Amino acid sequence: MAGAGPMLTLMRVEHFVPPAWPEGPQQQQLHLDIAVEELDPATEAALAMGATAAELQPAPGQWRVLLDPAGHPFCLTAVRPD
Repeated sequence: MAGAGPMLTLMRVEHFVPPAWPEGPQQQQLHLDIAVEELDPATEAALAMGATAAELQPAPGQWRVLLDPAGHPFCLTAVRPD
């Protein structure tokens, strides 16, 4: 697997139902945690690109839960494994 790296493949579905987080009839189908240096500027940049902040923010000092334009949740975090 020399040269292999991260890869993300997306597919369209015919009858898409947006997910609801943290609860709802359609649960999240994928979740990304994106490591950033600083939460505030990274959150502002994501919001400027079309993300929205989720109402529930369980640990806003460590994680920011955002929703992409289709409603999929993802997190920005400054927490990194050692």
